[in-house]
Amino acid sequence: YRRHLGNGGFGDERRVWLRLRTLDTGSSRYERFAKVEHRKLSRVALSRNVGRSGDPVDGATVTLTGPKGEKIEMNRLGDRLRWTDGKITLVRLGKDDGFQLRDGRSTGLSDDERQKLDREFLLNPWLWRGKDRAKALAESTLEGGVQALGRPAFRFRIPGPSEYEVYYFEDGEPAGYSYRDPLLRKLVDLRAVGEQAWIITDRSELSPGWKLAVGYDPLPDAKLFERPAQ
Repeated sequence: YRRHLGNGGFGDERRVWLRLRTLDTGSSRYERFAKVEHRKLSRVALSRNVGRSGDPVDGATVTLTGPKGEKIEMNRLGDRLRWTDGKITLVRLGKDDGFQLRDGRSTGLSDDERQKLDREFLLNPWLWRGKDRAKALAESTLEGGVQALGRPAFRFRIPGPSEYEVYYFEDGEPAGYSYRDPLLRKLVDLRAVGEQAWIITDRSELSPGWKLAVGYDPLPDAKLFERPAQ
């Protein structure tokens, strides 16, 4: 900067280095930067394109395939959700109702398993389409930005634990989501552009090379959610 002189002119250019602890994006939780109501107004403005593409659907199938052959599949049908990694299958039949399958045997859900299903159901934007995506952001606040495989996206915080976040690109398409996985005991962050996806755990462990596939037609078979006879 150039120091202003008393005679109305400016002095020689000076450079001063300032140490900044954090970079504020204008959406900080600290009220001296942006109050909650301001971050809600920002969310309204920046999420205006969310939900404009496609109509709401009754269900979806979301598949993640890893670079080493790993496979995670999620099926939603109404309020029901099925999650499986090939070793264990978790089924949500509704709020506080569901079961798990392991080695062909069915048992009730643990608290951690129930929480995992509830968080996926709430936060995974690919399980929904159209206006249902916008509804999920109704009480959210803008938290800042995130890079999804090199593309900038907005971070929206969903009411709940601080790790409840959903990411959307400016055009309204999903970019990812994050939550603390009660089974892994880690913060799990999924980011995707098209079919290319990354999984980041605890903000430090990057697992690239995943493939994302999303289907809305046909709907998942209702038999996937049936509790097997013992």
